[in-house]
Amino acid sequence: MKKTRRPIIMSDGRREVRIYTTKNRGRVLYQISHNFGGRRERRSFADLQEAKREANLLLNTHTRDEAEGMGMSLAEIQSYGAARRVLDEAKIPLHVAAELVTQAQRELGAGVSIVEAARYWARNNKGITRKTVLDLVEEYARDCDALQTIPGYRRNLRLAVTRFGEATKDIMLPDIRTEQVDTWLKVDEWTLTTRNHYRQRLIAFSRWAKKRGYLGMENREFEEAMLYKVDPMETEIFTSDEMRRLLEAAGDGGILPMMAIGAFAGMRSAEIKRLDWSEILWDRNLIEVKRRKSKTRARRLVPLLDNLRAWLAPFAQDSGPVVVHGYPEAAILKVAAKAGIEWRRNALRHSFCSYRLSVTNDSAKTAMESGHSQHILFRHYRALVSREAAEEWFSIYPKGHQPAKKEPQPGNVISMSEEVVRPAIKGDIGLNPLEIRKALFG
Repeated sequence: MKKTRRPIIMSDGRREVRIYTTKNRGRVLYQISHNFGGRRERRSFADLQEAKREANLLLNTHTRDEAEGMGMSLAEIQSYGAARRVLDEAKIPLHVAAELVTQAQRELGAGVSIVEAARYWARNNKGITRKTVLDLVEEYARDCDALQTIPGYRRNLRLAVTRFGEATKDIMLPDIRTEQVDTWLKVDEWTLTTRNHYRQRLIAFSRWAKKRGYLGMENREFEEAMLYKVDPMETEIFTSDEMRRLLEAAGDGGILPMMAIGAFAGMRSAEIKRLDWSEILWDRNLIEVKRRKSKTRARRLVPLLDNLRAWLAPFAQDSGPVVVHGYPEAAILKVAAKAGIEWRRNALRHSFCSYRLSVTNDSAKTAMESGHSQHILFRHYRALVSREAAEEWFSIYPKGHQPAKKEPQPGNVISMSEEVVRPAIKGDIGLNPLEIRKALFG
């Protein structure tokens, strides 16, 4: 008798019955071969389906006999066999699989699918380079430097990421959860605004990590961190009398230009600290805020008003930093103490926006000059001061300085800044951009 092909294997996961195809005197036969209980048995059949039925019958009979001997039901034995077939492919012992499933389900809790948990892990870890936050600080800092972001902003980003990295140094970035971010934001006695700032910096870091392959693209653990509701602060400003006292207390010290520009040009403190004397365009009565130095990353031209020009003239240089103090905020606080005035946060810029809006009565123009949105301008500065108070503010000059007198205009002359610019911006009249700029900035 000659075997002609590989056997057909019938199995219940624990035992096998093999069916061989053979030829005997020209006839095709199907021979069952099995070894149960240490004894090898063979039987031949002329029909393949009959051989398979006999093989299944043998398997079931031995399974039933074994179940009775072990005190297990037939269903339990069949389940065991099915489990073995699946686990044999994965090369995982049955008891190990049972331990892993039990432990995983205990960690997940009732009602959570282990398969869904595995899929979530794969989405957030498959193909991801796993590192801690601290491991990535230097690389992140280099990329921020390459993008030429504002130095102060880069320092703040690095500080936030480093602090968070130190608090999570034993956790891989993909394993960090929203609860851990929220807990860290609450550790220090930060104000709600500061917590929101740190949250935003961590979100910026997580977006960078996604692009660099350190975090799954679907990860939203940082974005889901708590955003604190902050009540808007009252807009605090200085009166004209207070501003005079502050500038007189500053004297001829190097901090005066920063204070004057803040009060009469409305530039942000960070923008003034980056300002160079060469960017004050005396011949055009403008101050240029370059794109890389602007908070909004947009270039703008700020008017160099007459009283500001008078305050800056004694300090003017061809080039070099306008602010020479290493820590100008401390110098300003000393000036305020000398003047006997309690310092108010951002009050110089707030004062400019409030008084300037009252003078121009033009939110679009004032927003463009200050680098604000019109929405912010209306929300914080509209109707805050009277026009008389505003005119007094921009009439603050150094002692002994006589402001240039403006020629009175005939009654039939229309002011470009108030009556022509607004429709020009809307496209109602045919002015070119140069004429609009001259109308806005002189």
